[in-house]
Amino acid sequence: MAGKNILEVTENLFSLRDVCSREKGEIPDCSLQDYSSRAKLAGFLESNFTHDELQTQYRDFSASVHDNVKQNFERVETFKEKIRIEHDFYNKLIHGKYRGNEFPEVTHLAASATIRLSNECQVESMASVVGRHSEGRGSLDPKTLNKECFISWNGPPPTSQANKMIDRALKRRFNGGPEK
Repeated sequence: MAGKNILEVTENLFSLRDVCSREKGEIPDCSLQDYSSRAKLAGFLESNFTHDELQTQYRDFSASVHDNVKQNFERVETFKEKIRIEHDFYNKLIHGKYRGNEFPEVTHLAASATIRLSNECQVESMASVVGRHSEGRGSLDPKTLNKECFISWNGPPPTSQANKMIDRALKRRFNGGPEK
């Protein structure tokens, strides 16, 4: 597992595709130890929680996936259906609606990974929008940049639907009434 980044380690541990591809109860090579070390440094895992205890919980987690999810996960063919099954599984697991609390530390690690990855993606996406709006426009006023980014983040996607909305707004403003 040496040289793998946190995203690869997290996927290896918690992607249902990866968990289902391994034997029931199998722990991926070094991933759990690597991830738990990072989680302890970040405060997502108590420092006194041992690796052996975590391995036991992860084996239970893997067995639970195999017993309760694997058959449905492998039965569906489309990526969208697999994502729905994975979403439902983790939603129930994190909210305590799935088989009690048999592997609480692993559940906590999965939840913290989900939150961290989601936030990182959002921040990277927002930075990309700021970059697109300010690229080649060195003298762009910060207030204008702020307004443009706000619209990009909260407005409609740049599709034909958005174009229709803009056309109607312009016609309403400059023609004195709604589009007929």
